[in-house]
Amino acid sequence: MTLLFCHANGFPASSYRAFFQALAQPVHYVEKLGHSHFSLRKDVRELAHELLDFLQAFDKPIQVIGHSSGAIIAMQAKMLAPEAIDQLVLMEPPIFRPTKRHLIGLVQRLGLSEHLIPPAKSAARRKTQFHDPEHAFYYFRKKKFFDRVGDDVLWDYVRSGLEQKSDGSWGLSFSPDLELKIFSSLPVRLPSTWQSIQGLFVMGTETDLYTTRDRHWLQRYFRAMQWADCPGSHIFPLESPIEAANLIRPYLAK
Repeated sequence: MTLLFCHANGFPASSYRAFFQALAQPVHYVEKLGHSHFSLRKDVRELAHELLDFLQAFDKPIQVIGHSSGAIIAMQAKMLAPEAIDQLVLMEPPIFRPTKRHLIGLVQRLGLSEHLIPPAKSAARRKTQFHDPEHAFYYFRKKKFFDRVGDDVLWDYVRSGLEQKSDGSWGLSFSPDLELKIFSSLPVRLPSTWQSIQGLFVMGTETDLYTTRDRHWLQRYFRAMQWADCPGSHIFPLESPIEAANLIRPYLAK
């Protein structure tokens, strides 16, 4: 059994080191999707092709865990090549009820994502330069977004998320332009085939990604899914890595 992981937008895969350790089995991943020749030109389906290209090097059966936009990429890869992926675990893919998706689609068509879609707004305004990793760590430590993330995990994010520039300064290793493109191109039209996807769908108990109406719609739409809740917000694999792994391991073992 081979286990692959697809990271969330803006979080290199090594940020999840504590989660991988808690899974207690080898985890394979592309460190930063979209940073190779599989660049994103139109939408995130192009990154699904990068995942499919990557998994060709591994023996079947193949299990894929995806977080946030990484879960979307994993789903699209499964639909593009159903036989390539045997099991899916989806951790909070940004999929919403139809009315919300229609509004998001309108914003995307008008080219206003970075002004009206909250994560895209954050990506457009993100601080990208730091004096050194310690400066970055304390900058992020003060952010509400990382309130529930432990210091060790935050350091994993800083170490994987920064790179030193030629002038000696430190900048984000994940392209801010790509991060904005991904947030601005997430799917708003769902293929009917997605309704038949089987897997485990995990939500954070304190998530702000979904409303109650979104959750009810998702559970009606993805009827073949199993459902679970993990302590934490949208980034629960970073906030509660041991709890998340303990929740997912029994499903992977089936």
